[in-house]
Amino acid sequence: MSPGVLRVPRAPRSPGPGLLAALLLAASGCDAPRGEPVAPPATPSSTTPRWRPSAAARPGAPPSATPSSGAAAAAAPSAGATPPPLAREALPASATPPPLGPVRAEPAGPVHLPEDAERWRALATLPITSAAPNAGGATLTLRLRLADGSRALFKPAQRHSASNHRAELVAYHLDRALGLGRVAVVVGTRLPRAALRAWLAERGAQAAWLARYDAELRDEAGWVEGALIDWHAGRLVALPMHARDAAALALPSAPEPSPEGGLPPPLDGGAAEGGAPPWSPARLAELSDLIVFDALLDNTDRWSGGNVLALGEQGPMIFLDNAAGLSRRSLGLERPPLRLAQRVCRWRRSTVAALRAFAPPSEGLGAWLARSLRGDPLALGVSAQQLAWVEQRAGLVLAQVERCLAREGEARVLPW
Repeated sequence: MSPGVLRVPRAPRSPGPGLLAALLLAASGCDAPRGEPVAPPATPSSTTPRWRPSAAARPGAPPSATPSSGAAAAAAPSAGATPPPLAREALPASATPPPLGPVRAEPAGPVHLPEDAERWRALATLPITSAAPNAGGATLTLRLRLADGSRALFKPAQRHSASNHRAELVAYHLDRALGLGRVAVVVGTRLPRAALRAWLAERGAQAAWLARYDAELRDEAGWVEGALIDWHAGRLVALPMHARDAAALALPSAPEPSPEGGLPPPLDGGAAEGGAPPWSPARLAELSDLIVFDALLDNTDRWSGGNVLALGEQGPMIFLDNAAGLSRRSLGLERPPLRLAQRVCRWRRSTVAALRAFAPPSEGLGAWLARSLRGDPLALGVSAQQLAWVEQRAGLVLAQVERCLAREGEARVLPW
Protein backbone atom coordinates (compact mmCIF):
# COMPACT_ATOMS: atom_id res chain seq x y z
CA MET A 1 0.00 0.00 0.00
CA SER A 2 1.32 3.48 -0.83
CA PRO A 3 2.16 5.76 2.10
CA GLY A 4 -0.70 7.98 3.17
CA VAL A 5 -3.33 5.88 1.41
CA LEU A 6 -6.11 4.46 3.51
CA ARG A 7 -7.95 1.22 2.86
CA VAL A 8 -11.33 0.43 4.34
CA PRO A 9 -11.11 -3.17 5.62
CA ARG A 10 -13.76 -5.71 4.80
CA ALA A 11 -15.51 -7.42 7.64
CA PRO A 12 -14.96 -11.20 7.51
CA ARG A 13 -18.01 -12.96 6.28
CA SER A 14 -18.88 -16.08 4.37
CA PRO A 15 -19.06 -15.31 0.66
CA GLY A 16 -22.59 -15.10 -0.62
CA PRO A 17 -24.13 -14.85 -4.07
CA GLY A 18 -24.46 -11.42 -5.54
CA LEU A 19 -21.35 -9.92 -3.92
CA LEU A 20 -17.99 -9.35 -5.61
CA ALA A 21 -14.92 -8.01 -3.91
CA ALA A 22 -13.67 -4.59 -4.85
CA LEU A 23 -10.60 -3.37 -3.01
CA LEU A 24 -10.49 0.31 -3.81
CA LEU A 25 -7.79 2.61 -2.61
CA ALA A 26 -9.03 5.46 -0.49
CA ALA A 27 -8.21 9.05 -1.03
CA SER A 28 -5.67 10.72 1.19
CA GLY A 29 -6.68 11.81 4.65
CA CYS A 30 -6.83 15.50 3.77
CA ASP A 31 -9.30 18.00 2.49
CA ALA A 32 -10.23 16.94 -1.03
CA PRO A 33 -12.05 18.67 -3.86
CA ARG A 34 -15.71 18.10 -4.39
CA GLY A 35 -14.85 16.73 -7.78
CA GLU A 36 -11.91 14.35 -7.48
CA PRO A 37 -9.47 13.03 -4.83
CA VAL A 38 -6.11 14.76 -4.87
CA ALA A 39 -2.68 14.48 -3.33
CA PRO A 40 -2.58 15.85 0.24
CA PRO A 41 -1.48 19.42 0.85
CA ALA A 42 1.54 20.10 3.02
CA THR A 43 -0.63 20.59 6.10
CA PRO A 44 -3.73 18.38 5.87
CA SER A 45 -6.79 19.20 7.89
CA SER A 46 -10.12 17.49 8.34
CA THR A 47 -11.84 20.25 10.28
CA THR A 48 -11.84 23.14 7.82
CA PRO A 49 -15.39 24.32 7.02
CA ARG A 50 -16.65 24.02 3.47
CA TRP A 51 -16.22 27.78 2.90
CA ARG A 52 -15.19 30.65 5.10
CA PRO A 53 -14.39 33.93 3.31
CA SER A 54 -11.76 36.08 4.93
CA ALA A 55 -12.78 39.40 6.46
CA ALA A 56 -11.18 41.30 3.60
CA ALA A 57 -12.36 39.12 0.73
CA ARG A 58 -15.93 38.90 -0.42
CA PRO A 59 -17.52 37.62 -3.62
CA GLY A 60 -17.07 40.46 -6.06
CA ALA A 61 -17.73 41.25 -9.65
CA PRO A 62 -15.52 39.81 -12.39
CA PRO A 63 -13.17 42.10 -14.33
CA SER A 64 -15.13 44.86 -16.02
CA ALA A 65 -13.49 44.20 -19.35
CA THR A 66 -13.04 40.76 -20.80
CA PRO A 67 -9.60 40.37 -22.39
CA SER A 68 -9.63 39.64 -26.08
CA SER A 69 -8.40 36.28 -27.34
CA GLY A 70 -5.15 38.02 -28.24
CA ALA A 71 -4.75 39.32 -24.70
CA ALA A 72 -5.45 35.84 -23.34
CA ALA A 73 -2.85 34.31 -25.61
CA ALA A 74 -0.29 36.99 -24.72
CA ALA A 75 -0.78 36.63 -20.97
CA ALA A 76 2.16 34.25 -20.49
CA PRO A 77 5.13 36.00 -18.87
CA SER A 78 8.70 35.66 -19.93
CA ALA A 79 10.86 33.00 -18.31
CA GLY A 80 11.46 33.72 -14.62
CA ALA A 81 8.74 36.37 -14.37
CA THR A 82 5.97 36.16 -11.78
CA PRO A 83 2.73 34.96 -13.42
CA PRO A 84 0.16 37.78 -13.70
CA PRO A 85 -3.29 37.62 -12.07
CA LEU A 86 -5.52 35.18 -13.90
CA ALA A 87 -8.20 37.09 -15.78
CA ARG A 88 -11.58 35.40 -16.14
CA GLU A 89 -14.17 35.82 -18.82
CA ALA A 90 -16.86 38.22 -17.62
CA LEU A 91 -19.94 36.56 -16.17
CA PRO A 92 -23.11 37.23 -18.20
CA ALA A 93 -25.80 39.23 -16.43
CA SER A 94 -28.16 36.29 -16.92
CA ALA A 95 -25.94 33.91 -14.91
CA THR A 96 -27.67 32.59 -11.80
CA PRO A 97 -27.33 29.58 -9.48
CA PRO A 98 -29.83 26.75 -10.03
CA PRO A 99 -33.13 26.59 -8.16
CA LEU A 100 -33.96 23.66 -5.93
CA GLY A 101 -36.27 20.96 -7.23
CA PRO A 102 -40.01 20.76 -6.55
CA VAL A 103 -39.64 18.34 -3.60
CA ARG A 104 -38.18 20.25 -0.66
CA ALA A 105 -37.48 17.38 1.74
CA GLU A 106 -34.39 17.62 3.92
CA PRO A 107 -31.58 16.27 1.72
CA ALA A 108 -29.96 13.04 2.83
CA GLY A 109 -26.53 14.20 1.65
CA PRO A 110 -24.03 16.41 3.50
CA VAL A 111 -24.03 19.43 1.17
CA HIS A 112 -25.92 22.29 2.80
CA LEU A 113 -28.21 23.45 0.01
CA PRO A 114 -29.14 26.88 1.49
CA GLU A 115 -25.49 27.91 0.99
CA ASP A 116 -25.66 27.18 -2.75
CA ALA A 117 -26.29 30.69 -4.04
CA GLU A 118 -23.51 32.29 -2.00
CA ARG A 119 -20.98 29.62 -2.89
CA TRP A 120 -21.99 29.59 -6.57
CA ARG A 121 -21.39 33.33 -6.86
CA ALA A 122 -18.02 32.99 -5.13
CA LEU A 123 -16.90 30.28 -7.54
CA ALA A 124 -18.21 32.27 -10.51
CA THR A 125 -16.73 35.66 -9.64
CA LEU A 126 -13.86 35.60 -7.14
CA PRO A 127 -10.39 36.22 -8.61
CA ILE A 128 -8.18 33.16 -8.96
CA THR A 129 -4.87 33.64 -7.15
CA SER A 130 -2.99 30.43 -7.95
CA ALA A 131 -3.15 27.26 -9.99
CA ALA A 132 -1.31 23.94 -9.71
CA PRO A 133 -1.50 20.53 -11.42
CA ASN A 134 -3.69 17.96 -9.69
CA ALA A 135 -1.90 14.66 -9.28
CA GLY A 136 -3.36 11.38 -10.47
CA GLY A 137 -6.20 10.47 -12.78
CA ALA A 138 -6.40 9.66 -16.46
CA THR A 139 -7.62 13.16 -17.28
CA LEU A 140 -6.08 16.58 -16.64
CA THR A 141 -7.41 18.53 -13.67
CA LEU A 142 -6.06 21.56 -11.82
CA ARG A 143 -6.22 22.81 -8.25
CA LEU A 144 -7.12 26.49 -8.01
CA ARG A 145 -7.16 28.88 -5.07
CA LEU A 146 -9.60 31.78 -4.94
CA ALA A 147 -9.12 35.24 -3.47
CA ASP A 148 -10.92 34.31 -0.24
CA GLY A 149 -8.48 31.44 0.37
CA SER A 150 -10.92 28.70 -0.60
CA ARG A 151 -10.05 26.02 -3.14
CA ALA A 152 -11.67 24.47 -6.19
CA LEU A 153 -10.92 21.85 -8.82
CA PHE A 154 -10.89 22.91 -12.47
CA LYS A 155 -11.83 20.21 -14.96
CA PRO A 156 -11.05 21.70 -18.39
CA ALA A 157 -12.43 20.76 -21.80
CA GLN A 158 -10.08 18.16 -23.21
CA ARG A 159 -9.86 15.50 -25.85
CA HIS A 160 -10.01 12.54 -23.46
CA SER A 161 -13.19 10.59 -24.20
CA ALA A 162 -13.96 10.01 -20.50
CA SER A 163 -13.91 13.70 -19.58
CA ASN A 164 -17.00 15.75 -20.39
CA HIS A 165 -16.85 18.88 -18.25
CA ARG A 166 -20.46 19.72 -19.11
CA ALA A 167 -21.55 16.43 -17.53
CA GLU A 168 -20.19 17.84 -14.25
CA LEU A 169 -22.43 20.89 -14.71
CA VAL A 170 -25.50 18.76 -15.41
CA ALA A 171 -24.68 16.47 -12.46
CA TYR A 172 -24.79 19.46 -10.10
CA HIS A 173 -28.12 20.69 -11.48
CA LEU A 174 -29.54 17.14 -11.45
CA ASP A 175 -28.55 16.70 -7.81
CA ARG A 176 -30.41 19.89 -6.92
CA ALA A 177 -33.43 18.86 -8.99
CA LEU A 178 -33.71 15.64 -6.97
CA GLY A 179 -32.79 17.32 -3.67
CA LEU A 180 -29.99 14.83 -2.93
CA GLY A 181 -27.32 17.17 -1.56
CA ARG A 182 -24.40 14.93 -2.60
CA VAL A 183 -22.81 16.92 -5.46
CA ALA A 184 -20.75 20.01 -4.71
CA VAL A 185 -21.43 23.36 -6.33
CA VAL A 186 -20.18 23.47 -9.93
CA VAL A 187 -19.98 26.48 -12.24
CA GLY A 188 -18.71 26.83 -15.79
CA THR A 189 -15.86 29.25 -16.41
CA ARG A 190 -13.29 30.20 -19.06
CA LEU A 191 -9.62 30.90 -18.27
CA PRO A 192 -6.81 32.26 -20.46
CA ARG A 193 -4.81 29.30 -21.68
CA ALA A 194 -1.35 30.91 -21.83
CA ALA A 195 -1.55 32.55 -18.40
CA LEU A 196 -2.85 29.34 -16.87
CA ARG A 197 0.06 27.39 -18.34
CA ALA A 198 2.53 29.95 -17.00
CA TRP A 199 1.16 29.52 -13.50
CA LEU A 200 1.42 25.74 -13.78
CA ALA A 201 5.04 25.98 -14.91
CA GLU A 202 5.80 28.41 -12.06
CA ARG A 203 4.32 25.89 -9.58
CA GLY A 204 6.72 23.20 -10.82
CA ALA A 205 4.55 21.25 -13.25
CA GLN A 206 6.56 18.44 -14.82
CA ALA A 207 7.49 18.69 -18.49
CA ALA A 208 5.45 15.58 -19.30
CA TRP A 209 2.37 17.10 -17.63
CA LEU A 210 2.80 20.38 -19.52
CA ALA A 211 3.17 18.43 -22.76
CA ARG A 212 -0.21 16.82 -22.05
CA TYR A 213 -1.64 20.26 -21.28
CA ASP A 214 -0.46 21.50 -24.68
CA ALA A 215 -1.70 18.45 -26.57
CA GLU A 216 -4.95 17.52 -24.83
CA LEU A 217 -6.71 20.70 -23.77
CA ARG A 218 -9.24 22.18 -26.17
CA ASP A 219 -8.65 25.80 -27.09
CA GLU A 220 -11.30 28.40 -27.89
CA ALA A 221 -9.47 31.44 -29.30
CA GLY A 222 -6.93 31.44 -26.49
CA TRP A 223 -9.37 30.44 -23.73
CA VAL A 224 -9.88 27.12 -21.93
CA GLU A 225 -13.37 26.43 -20.70
CA GLY A 226 -14.23 23.95 -18.00
CA ALA A 227 -16.12 23.07 -14.84
CA LEU A 228 -15.03 24.69 -11.58
CA ILE A 229 -15.92 22.26 -8.78
CA ASP A 230 -16.09 23.20 -5.12
CA TRP A 231 -13.74 21.60 -2.60
CA HIS A 232 -14.82 19.20 0.13
CA ALA A 233 -13.44 19.76 3.59
CA GLY A 234 -12.85 16.44 5.24
CA ARG A 235 -11.20 13.12 4.60
CA LEU A 236 -12.45 11.33 1.50
CA VAL A 237 -12.39 7.55 1.73
CA ALA A 238 -12.94 5.17 -1.17
CA LEU A 239 -15.49 2.55 -0.19
CA PRO A 240 -14.84 -1.09 -1.18
CA MET A 241 -18.17 -1.21 -2.96
CA HIS A 242 -18.95 -2.84 -6.30
CA ALA A 243 -21.92 -2.69 -8.63
CA ARG A 244 -22.82 -6.25 -7.64
CA ASP A 245 -23.39 -5.04 -4.08
CA ALA A 246 -26.68 -3.81 -5.54
CA ALA A 247 -27.85 -7.41 -5.04
CA ALA A 248 -28.81 -6.24 -1.55
CA LEU A 249 -31.27 -3.84 -3.20
CA ALA A 250 -32.95 -6.50 -5.31
CA LEU A 251 -35.90 -8.64 -4.25
CA PRO A 252 -36.08 -12.32 -5.25
CA SER A 253 -39.55 -11.98 -6.71
CA ALA A 254 -39.03 -8.56 -8.28
CA PRO A 255 -40.49 -8.14 -11.79
CA GLU A 256 -38.20 -8.27 -14.78
CA PRO A 257 -37.53 -4.93 -16.47
CA SER A 258 -38.65 -4.15 -19.97
CA PRO A 259 -36.37 -5.98 -22.45
CA GLU A 260 -35.53 -2.94 -24.61
CA GLY A 261 -31.82 -3.01 -25.25
CA GLY A 262 -31.49 -6.44 -23.60
CA LEU A 263 -32.01 -7.46 -20.00
CA PRO A 264 -29.32 -6.47 -17.53
CA PRO A 265 -27.14 -9.27 -16.16
CA PRO A 266 -28.34 -10.92 -12.94
CA LEU A 267 -26.90 -9.65 -9.69
CA ASP A 268 -26.13 -13.08 -8.27
CA GLY A 269 -23.25 -14.11 -10.48
CA GLY A 270 -20.30 -14.83 -8.23
CA ALA A 271 -19.17 -14.71 -4.65
CA ALA A 272 -17.22 -11.83 -3.19
CA GLU A 273 -13.50 -12.48 -2.90
CA GLY A 274 -12.61 -12.52 0.78
CA GLY A 275 -16.11 -11.61 1.89
CA ALA A 276 -17.82 -8.22 1.72
CA PRO A 277 -18.77 -5.59 4.27
CA PRO A 278 -22.24 -5.98 5.75
CA TRP A 279 -23.44 -2.61 4.46
CA SER A 280 -25.68 -0.74 6.87
CA PRO A 281 -29.22 0.26 5.90
CA ALA A 282 -28.03 3.88 5.63
CA ARG A 283 -25.23 2.90 3.24
CA LEU A 284 -27.63 0.77 1.14
CA ALA A 285 -29.98 3.75 0.87
CA GLU A 286 -27.06 5.83 -0.40
CA LEU A 287 -26.16 3.11 -2.90
CA SER A 288 -29.75 3.11 -4.14
CA ASP A 289 -29.61 6.89 -4.67
CA LEU A 290 -26.24 6.57 -6.42
CA ILE A 291 -27.63 3.98 -8.84
CA VAL A 292 -30.58 6.24 -9.65
CA PHE A 293 -28.32 9.25 -10.11
CA ASP A 294 -25.88 7.43 -12.39
CA ALA A 295 -28.71 5.91 -14.44
CA LEU A 296 -30.18 9.36 -15.12
CA LEU A 297 -26.81 10.90 -15.92
CA ASP A 298 -25.63 7.79 -17.84
CA ASN A 299 -22.34 7.81 -15.94
CA THR A 300 -20.44 4.76 -17.19
CA ASP A 301 -17.32 5.22 -15.03
CA ARG A 302 -18.63 4.84 -11.48
CA TRP A 303 -17.39 1.30 -10.95
CA SER A 304 -13.98 1.49 -12.63
CA GLY A 305 -12.26 1.91 -9.26
CA GLY A 306 -12.02 4.56 -6.56
CA ASN A 307 -15.12 6.52 -7.59
CA VAL A 308 -17.45 5.54 -4.70
CA LEU A 309 -16.43 7.94 -1.96
CA ALA A 310 -17.54 9.00 1.49
CA LEU A 311 -16.52 11.70 3.96
CA GLY A 312 -14.78 9.33 6.34
CA GLU A 313 -15.20 5.59 6.75
CA GLN A 314 -18.58 6.00 8.43
CA GLY A 315 -19.47 9.37 6.90
CA PRO A 316 -21.99 10.23 4.18
CA MET A 317 -21.42 9.25 0.57
CA ILE A 318 -20.48 11.95 -1.96
CA PHE A 319 -21.23 11.68 -5.70
CA LEU A 320 -17.94 12.73 -7.30
CA ASP A 321 -16.33 12.42 -10.73
CA ASN A 322 -19.32 12.60 -13.07
CA ALA A 323 -17.50 13.58 -16.27
CA ALA A 324 -18.13 10.20 -17.96
CA GLY A 325 -21.85 10.91 -18.14
CA LEU A 326 -24.23 12.63 -20.55
CA SER A 327 -23.60 10.65 -23.72
CA ARG A 328 -24.20 12.40 -27.03
CA ARG A 329 -24.76 9.15 -28.89
CA SER A 330 -27.84 7.39 -27.56
CA LEU A 331 -30.40 7.02 -24.79
CA GLY A 332 -28.27 4.33 -23.15
CA LEU A 333 -30.72 1.45 -22.89
CA GLU A 334 -27.91 -1.01 -23.44
CA ARG A 335 -25.39 0.60 -21.07
CA PRO A 336 -24.69 -0.55 -17.50
CA PRO A 337 -26.01 2.44 -15.49
CA LEU A 338 -29.62 2.11 -16.63
CA ARG A 339 -29.50 -1.67 -16.76
CA LEU A 340 -28.30 -1.80 -13.16
CA ALA A 341 -31.13 0.50 -12.03
CA GLN A 342 -33.61 -1.85 -13.68
CA ARG A 343 -32.47 -4.66 -11.37
CA VAL A 344 -32.98 -2.67 -8.17
CA CYS A 345 -36.22 -2.85 -6.18
CA ARG A 346 -35.50 -0.90 -2.97
CA TRP A 347 -35.51 2.89 -2.98
CA ARG A 348 -35.52 5.96 -0.75
CA ARG A 349 -38.99 7.51 -0.42
CA SER A 350 -37.81 11.10 -0.93
CA THR A 351 -35.94 10.12 -4.11
CA VAL A 352 -39.01 8.42 -5.53
CA ALA A 353 -41.10 11.46 -4.58
CA ALA A 354 -38.66 13.67 -6.50
CA LEU A 355 -38.90 11.47 -9.60
CA ARG A 356 -42.70 11.49 -9.42
CA ALA A 357 -42.69 15.29 -9.15
CA PHE A 358 -41.35 15.45 -12.72
CA ALA A 359 -43.81 12.92 -14.15
CA PRO A 360 -46.68 14.11 -16.40
CA PRO A 361 -48.60 16.39 -16.22
CA SER A 362 -45.87 18.27 -14.32
CA GLU A 363 -42.89 19.93 -15.97
CA GLY A 364 -40.57 17.18 -17.14
CA LEU A 365 -37.07 16.73 -15.77
CA GLY A 366 -35.50 17.62 -19.12
CA ALA A 367 -37.38 20.91 -19.32
CA TRP A 368 -36.59 21.70 -15.69
CA LEU A 369 -32.88 21.07 -16.28
CA ALA A 370 -32.91 23.19 -19.44
CA ARG A 371 -34.41 26.09 -17.49
CA SER A 372 -31.99 25.61 -14.60
CA LEU A 373 -28.93 25.36 -16.85
CA ARG A 374 -29.70 28.66 -18.60
CA GLY A 375 -28.08 30.36 -15.64
CA ASP A 376 -24.68 28.77 -16.29
CA PRO A 377 -22.45 30.53 -18.82
CA LEU A 378 -21.14 27.27 -20.33
CA ALA A 379 -24.29 25.15 -20.34
CA LEU A 380 -25.28 26.15 -23.88
CA GLY A 381 -23.19 23.22 -25.09
CA VAL A 382 -25.63 20.76 -23.49
CA SER A 383 -28.07 19.72 -26.19
CA ALA A 384 -31.84 19.44 -25.87
CA GLN A 385 -31.51 15.81 -26.95
CA GLN A 386 -29.17 15.00 -24.08
CA LEU A 387 -31.62 16.50 -21.58
CA ALA A 388 -34.52 14.67 -23.22
CA TRP A 389 -32.61 11.43 -22.71
CA VAL A 390 -32.11 12.27 -19.02
CA GLU A 391 -35.90 12.65 -18.76
CA GLN A 392 -36.53 9.38 -20.61
CA ARG A 393 -34.13 7.50 -18.35
CA ALA A 394 -35.88 8.99 -15.32
CA GLY A 395 -39.17 7.66 -16.71
CA LEU A 396 -37.69 4.17 -17.10
CA VAL A 397 -36.35 4.16 -13.55
CA LEU A 398 -39.71 5.36 -12.21
CA ALA A 399 -41.46 2.63 -14.20
CA GLN A 400 -39.26 0.06 -12.45
CA VAL A 401 -40.18 1.59 -9.09
CA GLU A 402 -43.88 1.34 -9.88
CA ARG A 403 -43.54 -2.30 -11.03
CA CYS A 404 -41.82 -3.18 -7.78
CA LEU A 405 -44.46 -1.37 -5.72
CA ALA A 406 -47.30 -3.12 -7.51
CA ARG A 407 -45.81 -6.51 -6.73
CA GLU A 408 -44.09 -6.07 -3.36
CA GLY A 409 -45.77 -3.12 -1.63
CA GLU A 410 -44.35 0.03 -0.03
CA ALA A 411 -42.99 -1.61 3.12
CA ARG A 412 -40.46 -3.65 1.14
CA VAL A 413 -39.82 -1.34 -1.79
CA LEU A 414 -39.54 1.99 0.11
CA PRO A 415 -37.82 1.03 3.36
CA TRP A 416 -35.98 4.36 3.84
